[in-house]
Amino acid sequence: MQQPDSFTLYAASLLLLASCGGSQSDTDTPATAPPQATPAAAPAPAPAPATEPVGATGTALTSIAANGIDQLFRLEDVFLSSQPSRKGFEVLKRQGIHTIVNLRKPNELGEIDEGESLARLEFSYHNPAFGPPEELTDELLDTTRALFSNAEERPLLVHCKSGTRVGAVWMAHRILDAGIPWIDAGQEARLLGLKQGGYLERVREYVTARGAEAPPAAAPATPDQPPAAQEGGADAPAPATPPSDGR
Repeated sequence: MQQPDSFTLYAASLLLLASCGGSQSDTDTPATAPPQATPAAAPAPAPAPATEPVGATGTALTSIAANGIDQLFRLEDVFLSSQPSRKGFEVLKRQGIHTIVNLRKPNELGEIDEGESLARLEFSYHNPAFGPPEELTDELLDTTRALFSNAEERPLLVHCKSGTRVGAVWMAHRILDAGIPWIDAGQEARLLGLKQGGYLERVREYVTARGAEAPPAAAPATPDQPPAAQEGGADAPAPATPPSDGR
């Protein structure tokens, strides 16, 4: 057998060295770690729901201070009050009130014609008047409910002398037209000034005859306010000073 010459052995050794050291495998160099994903920020907490303004009265009604009006409450664009003075009506006009509903009988206002006085201030005016509870008829309650519900009359103000009669007609409207429970409507009516059991009984008869759920028994007149001395009664105190037009 022929032995390889020295040149052949030298060349073979070079080839062997090249095959061992000419390249590195993937394991010779550490792999670069992939960049770590930045953790997603936690979502911001949802804002707390806005709360509806709550009147200081503890009911849906808000009490308002106004010059010339002893007692004034508001629910949206309906205002409920005791007898405003002339200055009070001027304040209401500046506040954008469109309609005045007066529940007082003309003889309560002496020689003053409230409708005539308010026409000079360009109010729309209605006078579905009644005195004691027996004069609070179904027809009158129908009329006041229609006024409360008529958007074309708003903003409107409904007043009597001290708030008792306003409380009665408001209660019927709230139960039948707004659908609020008897107890809530009663709280609003008492806030407005309704205390006499006779008016409550009339409202009870009226609303139950029209499908409302029967309410609790009407409370009697309070001991410190006997029926004869309540608003609209025969011995009621002298009426508050009505608006004056200079006569």
